[in-house]
Amino acid sequence: MNPRVSRNVNLFAAALFVFGGLICAGLEVYLTVKPADSKESQYIKPQPDKLGCVKALQELGFETKKPSAYIVAGHSHNLDESPKELVDRASLGIAACKVPMRTFCMGEECAEPGISFTLDFSDGVSKPVAAK
Repeated sequence: MNPRVSRNVNLFAAALFVFGGLICAGLEVYLTVKPADSKESQYIKPQPDKLGCVKALQELGFETKKPSAYIVAGHSHNLDESPKELVDRASLGIAACKVPMRTFCMGEECAEPGISFTLDFSDGVSKPVAAK
């Protein structure tokens, strides 16, 4: 092959590699700066599973009750257990329910001695209107 042709082929290959490298670097910067897409749809919100929440709390040793259609209350009177373990179990249960916590109280001076909390299932749900 002619040295001049060989040199032109090498220059073309080098320019191709430099151009490809610049494209890859630009893509890297774009993907690093661009915020991640939301995994959940903005239009379809998952409905909280109240029955699953109650079962999870019961499996963790909490007594549950439903004072209204949109609230689940959990409590444990076991003060013999270490406070850290009680809070750990409560945190696990509250996180499993995936709804906001309305109230939390721990100790002997609460309405119910021990640990008690209420979870609010009314997020985004229209509440019934009282009849007049």
